[in-house]
Amino acid sequence: MGDNGGLSATSSSRKKIVVVGLGMVAIQFIEKLMKMDTQREYDVVVIGEEPHLAYNRVALTSYFKTRNIEELFMNPREW
Repeated sequence: MGDNGGLSATSSSRKKIVVVGLGMVAIQFIEKLMKMDTQREYDVVVIGEEPHLAYNRVALTSYFKTRNIEELFMNPREW
């Protein structure tokens, strides 16, 4: 972790981290990595078949009341 003079690493020089699946544990891992990666050393690539953003599976029963999957999303779409 060398000193880069306060500049962010370019995308091509950053290390890649591949996350398979986008469940609750994956989201927690990515969020923690983003907070700790103050030098922007890592790019995160997520691979999965989920048709939606990560959602709170524990609260899934509340989905049947509203039928609004977006209420279960763990992060905004822009994330």
